Amino acid sequence: MRAKAKSVCPAILAAIAMPALVLADTPKVELSNVRRVFDNGEHNAFTDLVVFKDAFYLAFRSCPDGHGVSPNASIIILSSRDTKAWREVHRFSVAGRDTRDPHFLVFREKLFVYTGTWFSGETAIRDNEDLDLNLHLGYTACSENGQAWSKPKILEGTFGHYIWRAASFGEKAYLCGRRKVGFAVGPHGEPDQVESIMLESDDGLIWRKGATFQETRGDETAFLFERNGNILAIGRRGRAKAQLLRSGPPYKEWHRHTLDRYIGGPLIMKWGGRIVVGGRRSTKPGPRTSLCWLNGKTLDEFAQLPSSGDNSYPGFIPITPSRAVVSWYSSHEETDAGKTMTAIYMADLAIAQDSTHISNKQLQAITAADRVLAGQRANGGWAKDTRDHGELELLFARQREDTTLDNGTTHSQIRLLAKAYTMSGLPRFKHGAIAGIEYLLDAQYENGGWPQRYPRRDGYARFITYNDGAMVGALGVLHDTAEGSEPFVWVDKAMRVQAAGAVARGIDCILACQVKVNGVLTAWGQQHDEVNFLPRPARSFEPVSLCSAESVGVVQFLMNLESPRPGIINAVHAAVAWLSGPAKLEGIRQVNDPLAGKQIIADAQAVPLWARLYEIGSNRPIFGNRDGKVYYALAEISDERRSGYSWYVNSPQKLISGDYPLWQKRIAGQDPERR
Repeated sequence: MRAKAKSVCPAILAAIAMPALVLADTPKVELSNVRRVFDNGEHNAFTDLVVFKDAFYLAFRSCPDGHGVSPNASIIILSSRDTKAWREVHRFSVAGRDTRDPHFLVFREKLFVYTGTWFSGETAIRDNEDLDLNLHLGYTACSENGQAWSKPKILEGTFGHYIWRAASFGEKAYLCGRRKVGFAVGPHGEPDQVESIMLESDDGLIWRKGATFQETRGDETAFLFERNGNILAIGRRGRAKAQLLRSGPPYKEWHRHTLDRYIGGPLIMKWGGRIVVGGRRSTKPGPRTSLCWLNGKTLDEFAQLPSSGDNSYPGFIPITPSRAVVSWYSSHEETDAGKTMTAIYMADLAIAQDSTHISNKQLQAITAADRVLAGQRANGGWAKDTRDHGELELLFARQREDTTLDNGTTHSQIRLLAKAYTMSGLPRFKHGAIAGIEYLLDAQYENGGWPQRYPRRDGYARFITYNDGAMVGALGVLHDTAEGSEPFVWVDKAMRVQAAGAVARGIDCILACQVKVNGVLTAWGQQHDEVNFLPRPARSFEPVSLCSAESVGVVQFLMNLESPRPGIINAVHAAVAWLSGPAKLEGIRQVNDPLAGKQIIADAQAVPLWARLYEIGSNRPIFGNRDGKVYYALAEISDERRSGYSWYVNSPQKLISGDYPLWQKRIAGQDPERR
């Protein structure tokens, strides 16, 4: 079945329905606009990037005493609206400690900057043997708006741990923490007898020991959480080859694979459905900052950033599915005085589109699908009315929870991305479509219904919503997913099983919502209670009612089901009987007078018409004003409401005279007693 797509241009959908392409899974990436962002004559290193509250943030360490441990080190945080012009918004240090390796985390609606600190005392430490890992301590500065920052706070539970990259999943935050095994008193510096653990927190401030994921040679590790809670991680192993680590909740068992290279300051990030791994790489000319695609267990380098000497520790932000920005530090340039400069750099990245075998129409379809994908929120859904938003506006809104099924939103975008993937083979479209399907699965009530908005809100948006095809749109996507129908033929078995279960629950919900009057089944309202399935009102001009147009959509969905059970068949017959009987209006016609607006006039020759809303029990057409009152004639409501809403429809006609008779023949052919 195909759901009505109100939010996506039909021309875009048509353009995507083309012969399939198979494009490279390791595309070339164009590097441009390499720029030095910060240099103050000191040693500037260890970058991270994040988006928070409509701005970009860049953090790094700056120290006049160089790379080594020093109490004179500080963490600098810059902010930008466009990644081009930056300004300092905060700087902090900790007395007697070296602040280094800053990492961002957006958690609990706050922006945290975490730093691992070596104890140094009052002077810089020149010999690593004087460093005691057991004296490590984590600190954070945090902000609710990115402009006003707290003083550095000790992270309870991190003493003796060197903390590194942060991540969050669900209601918990996670830090990589490395420590001496059992906090043993032994060699100073960073011996091999170091374990890495996941520190867990509920508030970002108080931490407790979680899973141990490296028993020896623990080191810098970056986590990437999947939507199901599984973890993919890149772990440095000193100067040895790095490891790819995998685990799932509760993270007690870890699978490790040794990669083909050393990676210093590792980064792991999703970009356009692919996985990016970055960090310092050893090459014959010397260390370089490298970015790679992770394909299975293989790293395919797509960029070496301008760098040499002391360098790397990248930060990375995907701006769109095909554009990104990266930060790093390097010592490849000299000052005017001929001294080596250790500065902070940034560059723009763009996936190069190989258009050799792509027609102009297909290229236009890919561009349009990229535009849709750029508007996808982090939870997998879409918001309304974002078609005219710019790239940065969409990026800054990515974490908002304004996603909805209203007006054809979300399910139509999922279909478009699924078609784009079928046509192009580009992983970013598959990733986006799957995230959208997972959003639908997450949004469904246990009783099978869908609210208008998810995450759920108070008011009518929480009701089970048939209005504007919300329910049948979601069910249509999941039905085709479960069946492996076009354009979802590529969906794996596990997701098909999940989708099938959701469809079964959704059908049960539809049957439970069908309104009975004096024991006789009729039709459906625009929205129904999420607990007891009774019809409910929505906006002030949308009272409790039976709805003709939305009932047509429900019936069409039910009629498209293969081998329907008796309850479904009865529901269809009853709804069509109501639409073709008491709901059918004859002898009237709607006209739109230039002066008087919409009016209903008598016309014995007029084709049948249906009111949008009917009073339950009497089957009288009803109308609403913004005063919340119910009216029984179109002429009784305000001009604004008469012209601003579709009070009469004719969509039941095609159902009654065309689709329904064909369905009856098909059902009769499936009935063994009538063959």
